Amino acid sequence: MEDDDLFLPPLQLSPNQVKTELFAGIHQLAGMTNQLENIMLLPRKQRDSWVKQNRDRLNQLIDRLSEHSQIALKGVDGDMQTMQLSMEYVSHLRDVMNVMHSIFYGKKSLKA
Repeated sequence: MEDDDLFLPPLQLSPNQVKTELFAGIHQLAGMTNQLENIMLLPRKQRDSWVKQNRDRLNQLIDRLSEHSQIALKGVDGDMQTMQLSMEYVSHLRDVMNVMHSIFYGKKSLKA
C-alpha cells in the first residue's frame, strides 16, 4: 500500500448535500448507538461471543465510520446550520465509539 492510498479522495458535495448527509448520518449514528448499547449490556460471556461472531462486521463499521467522518469535516466550511449539524454528527460519532470501546473492554453499564 502506498502513502497515497491512505487518503480518500475529497468529497465533492454541494452545501445542501453536506447538510443532507450530516442529518441522515446523525440519525444512523443514533440508531447504531442504541443497538450497540443493547450488546454492551449483555452478560460478559454473551457479549464476548457476539464480538467474536461479528468481528468482521465491527471492523467494517469502524472503517465506515472513519470514512464518513469526512462529511463532518466538510460541514465545518458551511453556514452556521451546517456547522451545528457537523458538531452534532461528531458528538454522535463519539457516542458510537464510546459504546464500542465499552463492548470491547467489558464495561457493564453506561456512564451518566
